[in-house]
Amino acid sequence: MNDNIKLGFLCFAGEDFDHKAAGEIFTSSKEELTSLVETVSHQAVVLKSEDLQTTIKKFQQHQIDCIVLQIGNFPNGQLVMKFIQNFNVPMVVWAVPEPKGQKDLKLNSFCGANMVTSTLYKLNKCYKFVYGSFDDQQVLKKLGEFIGSVSTAKKLRNSTIGLVGYHTPGFNNIAFDELKLSKKTGVAVHHIDLSELKAAMAEISPEKISAAIDELKCQVSLNQMKDEDFQIYGQMFNAFKLLAKIKIQVRAINGMRYTVLCGLQCS
Repeated sequence: MNDNIKLGFLCFAGEDFDHKAAGEIFTSSKEELTSLVETVSHQAVVLKSEDLQTTIKKFQQHQIDCIVLQIGNFPNGQLVMKFIQNFNVPMVVWAVPEPKGQKDLKLNSFCGANMVTSTLYKLNKCYKFVYGSFDDQQVLKKLGEFIGSVSTAKKLRNSTIGLVGYHTPGFNNIAFDELKLSKKTGVAVHHIDLSELKAAMAEISPEKISAAIDELKCQVSLNQMKDEDFQIYGQMFNAFKLLAKIKIQVRAINGMRYTVLCGLQCS
């Protein structure tokens, strides 16, 4: 389960089609989603303005990270528009198939979803589309992938990359745009000078160096490594951990979340 995000789940329905059947589908769908992620939802389908207001207020109070917007049948377009305008988070529009064995059009969910996705597109909103039943494993897989991507994006927004050193002069093909990275993902980059790394390496005890070397030997083939290479590896591995720990403690004092990914770019 993606325990770092909250999913808002609602089902729109209209009175011109079978909203009771839409409600049954909504209830079963909610049970499936709850097994994937913490889910916030109204107890029934959104049929009237009062239902919409209750759902909007609940989603805002819980600060949801993403929304699965199920189209139970052909909904009231004005209610859908009002809901969409209240949120700027990733959304999935979920259309459901007609019940089997029905001669007449009972839900008209797919047509309703077409209206909703068109509205989202014209409003330049971020969305995905899925079609299928709540017991369709392919549908659940797609929803799980969407939830996972939102979870990863949220973790990145709260992360800092510790960059030790920089690329060798002339190796411009491995340079990166720090501002673009921050704009796209929210990740911050903390620059660490090589002198800081060397100072941290000098503090590492022989016991920690030996432990790191033993762990390395259990994982990879090391036929070409010399004894001095092992020594440097053991020092550097622990130095990265030490620098990350220091930065985490500094951020904790400032009341900010901090995740460190250390990378070395030097000659």
